[in-house]
Amino acid sequence: MREIIIMKKRISLLIILCSLFFIKSVYATETKEVSFVKCIDGDTAVLKLDGEDETVRFIAIDTLEMDDENADYASLAMTASNYTCNKLTNAKEIVLEFEDNVQVDKYNRILAWVWVDKSLLQKDLVLNGYAKVAYIYDKYTYVESLCVSQNKIKSYKTGIWALSGIDGGYCNTIDLLGKDDIIEYSNIRKEALTDTEKKIANVLNSVEEKTTNITDNDNLIKTVLYIVIFGSAIVYILVKRFNK
Repeated sequence: MREIIIMKKRISLLIILCSLFFIKSVYATETKEVSFVKCIDGDTAVLKLDGEDETVRFIAIDTLEMDDENADYASLAMTASNYTCNKLTNAKEIVLEFEDNVQVDKYNRILAWVWVDKSLLQKDLVLNGYAKVAYIYDKYTYVESLCVSQNKIKSYKTGIWALSGIDGGYCNTIDLLGKDDIIEYSNIRKEALTDTEKKIANVLNSVEEKTTNITDNDNLIKTVLYIVIFGSAIVYILVKRFNK
């Protein structure tokens, strides 16, 4: 009897917390709409963020350097730079998406995913063969999908993959079996998290860590947890759609 009561209490607690669980997946990263200031190169630009001109380094990718001694490398670096500059200059909307676990690099440049007119610029650069996936120091949101895109273009020997001395780097070290390269703008939050939402996300992160330690004897709790999560997600999506 005591075990049943404890289990009921656990389930009740999980139901309450999981009603907010979907917020974590939607609000996991902070985003900011910015405006274009000037071009730098294929993977870097100056953008106006919160009224300040900030140098933004596009997270998780790397383009070639325009001052490279190898003429072919330098030429493709210029092509990548022109591509990025054209996209940003003509953009109607530029949104930066930030990872929770990384903000700036060692040069104090802001690191972010760059959405240009609802398309992820990093993915566009990779798919055109202008950039490779690189500088991965943590678990970043879109890296595996980018690696799928990189493998596709690499097989066609397009862009940097037609040059000698370029290898797959990070993407060669991970298993991409069953992965796809779908990256959707609709999945991101388009304004900054409030302090309350950040606190909720932190609490839910803690809950998630604890639930991973549930023993095999608590399979019922796991089942209820999954049902509530998916149910909350469906309700959230429907409410958002009807409120538009």
